[in-house]
Amino acid sequence: MTDPTNPLTPYRKLGNQIKKSRITSKLDLDEVSEAIEIDEKTLKKIEIGALRPDEDILELLISYLNIGDKEADKLWDLAGYDLSEESDSPAETNLSKGIVMLLTPLNDNRTSYSDFLDVHYDKSGMVLNFKQVSGQNKPVDVAKIGVSYTQAQEIIRTIQRVLYKRQIVDNNKKDK
Repeated sequence: MTDPTNPLTPYRKLGNQIKKSRITSKLDLDEVSEAIEIDEKTLKKIEIGALRPDEDILELLISYLNIGDKEADKLWDLAGYDLSEESDSPAETNLSKGIVMLLTPLNDNRTSYSDFLDVHYDKSGMVLNFKQVSGQNKPVDVAKIGVSYTQAQEIIRTIQRVLYKRQIVDNNKKDK
């Protein structure tokens, strides 16, 4: 879905849509680039259509700018990414039910809470991106953790054991 009329800005339509969403959200270029952790010059190149964002950057832009599903699908299409094919490229599973508790690094005793979780995967493993909705209803990263598939399976088993134990405790309390 490139724009063949200008070889210097082949993703002009994509860039215009992203810029329009940023301006509609009343966000500055530097604010968005800092939030999604890319160079401001890179974001500017994306917005003028000179650069196609990587899939993970496009996903971060869609999330941070709070772009709806229909518009997000249009952006994916304009970027030339085919979401219907499963490939080795990262994909997303959005687990948005409930609240997830996440412990911060060992030297920090605070607990961070997450409203939802994005899971990206490729042939090497998974990246768990815990997010929380900020005061402006914008998703903000709380933590990003990379795990191998073996580690992911162990995490699942551990969580299942904890949930099972919790269920036993709750059932014992009901019986008393």
